[in-house]
Parts: sequence; C-alpha cells; structure tokens
Amino acid sequence: MNTIVKTLTQETMILTWGVRALVISKTMLYTSFLITSILLSAFGVIFIKEKTRGLISEVERLQHFQQVQEIKHNQLLLEENTLLAQKRLKTTAETQLHMQMPTVIHTLNNK
Repeated sequence: MNTIVKTLTQETMILTWGVRALVISKTMLYTSFLITSILLSAFGVIFIKEKTRGLISEVERLQHFQQVQEIKHNQLLLEENTLLAQKRLKTTAETQLHMQMPTVIHTLNNK
C-alpha cells in the first residue's frame, strides 16, 4: 500500500523489466487513463446504440405482426356475424313463417 502511495506522489514512475526501464510521468499516466476511459465509453455508446436499433426493429416487426393479426381477427368476426345472420334468418323463416327449404322432389314435381 505504501509503495502505491509513494508512486502516486512522485512526479515520475519507473517500471523495470529485466534490463529495460520505462519512465512514466504522472501526466502520461493520467492522460493514458483518460484516453482509455474515453475509448471504453465510446465503445459502450456504440454497443448500446446497436442494441437499441435491434430492439426498435423487433418492436416494429411485432407491431406489424399485431396489425396483421387484428385484420385477420376482424375478418373472422365479420364472417362469423354473416353466418350467424344467415342462421338467424333461416330459423326465423322456419319458426315464424313456417317456410321450408325446397327438396329435390318438390322441385321436380313443379316442372
């Protein structure tokens, strides 16, 4: 811990690897940290932007699918109401007016 504090309070830091030595000033250290932070932030923004585009595309696709399904549902409701109206008309004709559907025998005898 003391070594880290001493290193941060010095103006320069010397890193040694075997025979070679690297001298890093505080300004260089802070600058490299800031550049790294900026690059990571930029990559984060790009990543989030791509994710958002993908999600917006998925939402639009699902909204289109929902509209198509609503149209099909409305068509089925219309067809059901048409069939119910025909059944209601047939039932009314048979019960109240005592009408019957013509059979083949009735049709042939009238000719």
